[in-house]
Amino acid sequence: MIKKQQPTSEVQIESRPPVVVVMGHVDHGKSTLLDYIRKSNIVQKEVGGITQKMSAYEVVHKFKEAGKEISKSITFLDTPGHESFNAIRSRGANAADIAILIVSAEDGVKPQTLDAYREIKASAIPFIVGISKIDKPNANIDRAKQSLAESEIYVEGYGGTIPFVAFSGVSGQGIDELLDMILLTADVENFTADINAPAESLVIESNRDKVSKFKIFISIK
Repeated sequence: MIKKQQPTSEVQIESRPPVVVVMGHVDHGKSTLLDYIRKSNIVQKEVGGITQKMSAYEVVHKFKEAGKEISKSITFLDTPGHESFNAIRSRGANAADIAILIVSAEDGVKPQTLDAYREIKASAIPFIVGISKIDKPNANIDRAKQSLAESEIYVEGYGGTIPFVAFSGVSGQGIDELLDMILLTADVENFTADINAPAESLVIESNRDKVSKFKIFISIK
């Protein structure tokens, strides 16, 4: 008896938008960055202005190349910075293609900065350092770089090769450059997918409500 083979879809590889996880110490400007990009108001919706859950947002970055306007999509994952949410940060890093390690230009490296850095290194994904809050009176970009170097995180121009962008989530200064850097990194990594293949997903966060129904946050690549 000859078994009939199931029809298979033809492989069709295409470029896909990068999934970018935003990580760093609590109150270093992660959600404010996404707030500016999305032109919404995430921060005021969070308890105490601190992200306490995983969130995903897709944005379209428009830029000019060779005189033409080009639009490319980026999917962002916002992670909690508080030490209590280390497991969620870890799952966020594992779901992403690229990480942005946020470091405040006022405070430099803090404990959860190092936790986030360890998660990024463990996931073996490329990352960009974002030096935030450069609009603040006490901001000092060089001091932030020095703080990073003291933690053996060496950015370009400061003893290393890790790309960095200084920005303000309030004024918007440097944010276009950060988005450009994300897309440049994505181009170098050449993220692709077979658009005819079954989708794969990773559960990042779930919770159970009072009527015993599960709510699940899923990242799909």
